[in-house]
Amino acid sequence: MDMNDSETVALIGGGHTFGVAHGPCPAGAGPSPVEDPFNPWPGLCGSGKGKDAFTSGFEFAFTTRPLTWDMEFFYNLINYDWQVHMGPGGRFQWKPTLGDRMDPPTAPANDGTYIRQDLGALTTDIALIRDEAYRRIVERYAYDQELFEYSFAHAWYKLTTRDMGPRTRCSNDDAPPPQPFQYPLPDPPVTMVDFEEVKQRIAEVLDYDTGDIIGMFARLAWQCSSTFRSTDYLGGCNGARIRFSPQKDWAVNINVVSAIDTLEPIKEEFGDNLSWADLIILAGNTALEKAGGKSLKFCGGRTDATDGKGSEHLHPKITGKFSDSLVQLKDSMVQLKDSIAILSLTQREFAALNGAGYAVGDLRDCDGLFCRRNSFQTAVANYERPYSTTSNLSNIFFLTLLSERWDKYTIPDTGKQMYKARGKDQLMLPTDFLFLLDPELLAIVQDFAADNDLFLSVVASAWTKLSNVDRFKGPTGNVCD
Repeated sequence: MDMNDSETVALIGGGHTFGVAHGPCPAGAGPSPVEDPFNPWPGLCGSGKGKDAFTSGFEFAFTTRPLTWDMEFFYNLINYDWQVHMGPGGRFQWKPTLGDRMDPPTAPANDGTYIRQDLGALTTDIALIRDEAYRRIVERYAYDQELFEYSFAHAWYKLTTRDMGPRTRCSNDDAPPPQPFQYPLPDPPVTMVDFEEVKQRIAEVLDYDTGDIIGMFARLAWQCSSTFRSTDYLGGCNGARIRFSPQKDWAVNINVVSAIDTLEPIKEEFGDNLSWADLIILAGNTALEKAGGKSLKFCGGRTDATDGKGSEHLHPKITGKFSDSLVQLKDSMVQLKDSIAILSLTQREFAALNGAGYAVGDLRDCDGLFCRRNSFQTAVANYERPYSTTSNLSNIFFLTLLSERWDKYTIPDTGKQMYKARGKDQLMLPTDFLFLLDPELLAIVQDFAADNDLFLSVVASAWTKLSNVDRFKGPTGNVCD
């Protein structure tokens, strides 16, 4: 949940200020919806309702007034002694111990009768007063309702909003300003540069390319963009967080600093009116066009983060590796398809981009999908050139995949697991080989192998889609549409 201590205590207190723990039937809930879809979970005690219900198995009220928002939950925690006992639902729960001082506190029963029920607490509640740091927060909330309500409001907003992405995805104008958990970006430059002029500078660098720089620029843009997650709208290249830890330190981003260093003079020339994020995407676009790809639309206006916060859990799941044992092969295919969906790409779009990485990827000290597969050979790592480094964007990946027979192969010295064409010095990553094992992916491979123009068209649309996927305008819009 990524909540700090005060947020955690506030959410627990807010949840226990209202309501009760209920559902003690020791016999359980009964058949599940799979077992009995017409009468699922009926409860195996009497009517299955009210006092006969089964939910958590715990049975008690947290406060004497379960329908009132107040500080009693915190007050009770620090002012009573608590003893563990077995509740009526067969769960360990806690009750206040009062001795002969007073009658035990009770609350209205939840079954509509006039019978009162005892107060109680969960083990997680008691843990709050056994830990010194948490106890200090409980004590502050117990005697400061304004502080508690402020803390709860912010924690609740974080809890219910953090999977919606940045503030720019909110549809209402009265939404709170950007919060730290949304990892807000600075405003884009007031005055934009002439992006055609920037593109010309990039093209001038590529004019002196011997095959290396096209792959460097394309891989940098891919690695920057492919951190995007459609599940919580984090990641993407807007912010250019690939310049900072933890992204720059990921093994899959080895040597991306070389591409950044190559672009540094262009960034210095255009200054603050050109963001690194725009420069990285435009460099990738220009590289693919230089390699023979179709003309790519560019949508400027990205901005740069000042640190790498928000990237801690965005490490790509698919980097070319997978366990190819028969037991885990199915899981690897599921993980591949899940990762494609999380990128907000179709399987066809991902296949096209994977093929682009094979054809024009990086050549030196490379890892991930945007690497020439033969670059993993030891000779290439030692800066020899045992094969052509011509950068030509084509459907060669799909033609090669279909035309050869592939055997498992281990790269000498590095131990990297790959597949090698029988009788030839051609390599594929394990994730490449998966495209031959799944009917849906194989059909895509066959389509692209038969039609290079189709492949180039899908590369262009998929590349632009991934480059702009984090340019939000409301909950469903995009500033680049």
